[in-house]
Amino acid sequence: MDCPVYAKRQDTIKFAYDNNISIPEAIRACNEKIPQNPKSPHASSQQLTEIDSLKKEVERLRESLEQSQVKTTEELKSLSAKAEATDVEISTIKSQVIPLISLPTIVEDIKTNTEEGFKSTIEKLNLLFELFKNNNDDGPPQKKSPNQPNFCPIEQPQFEEHTFDAKIVESLQDNSPHPVNSEFTTIEINNCLQDLKSKAMGPDLIHNRIFSLSIGKCAALTFSRKRTHLPHLNLQLMGSSIIEVKHFKFLGLIFDSKLSWDKHIEEINTCLIRRVSLQVSQPLSSWTRWTPRTYSLCKAPTKCLLIPSRLGN
Repeated sequence: MDCPVYAKRQDTIKFAYDNNISIPEAIRACNEKIPQNPKSPHASSQQLTEIDSLKKEVERLRESLEQSQVKTTEELKSLSAKAEATDVEISTIKSQVIPLISLPTIVEDIKTNTEEGFKSTIEKLNLLFELFKNNNDDGPPQKKSPNQPNFCPIEQPQFEEHTFDAKIVESLQDNSPHPVNSEFTTIEINNCLQDLKSKAMGPDLIHNRIFSLSIGKCAALTFSRKRTHLPHLNLQLMGSSIIEVKHFKFLGLIFDSKLSWDKHIEEINTCLIRRVSLQVSQPLSSWTRWTPRTYSLCKAPTKCLLIPSRLGN
């Protein structure tokens, strides 16, 4: 055990083992007397510590990378949702902008149609105005035979108490200018209807009878309350039926189909109406036929009068 050669060989082997070199290299190093620093246990533990720290750093970097991937995925999802919302908003804006682009054309079409409608309406109104103007043109008075009275005698006893203004009757007989062509107000017409109610047959005079209003020479309106058409009024123009309605307005006149003795003339255009005639068909008795009678509304200096006249005058 104390042999120096053996001890030297053991030292060489240990030196080779400590320095992790081959034995010949260790022998050569020992012979050349090159000092070799064997690895100490402290250096080995230090290397292990560095490896552990590197492993921890790698683990930390891996976790950071995973977190970055998760965050990136969430951001991508959010951006995708925003992109879809933007696409929907763009589609909505396009759908709203398309009608606005065609709006000038639509406005121009509406303007053209409106102008054509106004022109057509004006032409019809002018034609209607000319029609009534021609029908209301009285012209020079026609000569009547002396044997033909201007108005028929009063046959109903209810009218015997009714006295007419002598001046009105005289002006009608001598064909001088008389107030038949005067304008009438709503109150005057209603007062005359009330007067007709008190002097004649009351509400039965009009109920289920024929009631017509003449404007100038044109028998413009005819209202019938016949037993076969009780719910409606038959509106006629120039003898032709126009429409059956319950309430209607024509030439500024508004009538109620009930034809009650209340104020059933709500509005009247006095610029168009110059002469008013009330035609009433009343039976002479319960078993005889009905006979028509016409009452002309004449305007006196103090009041309006309903003067019975022959049909057509």
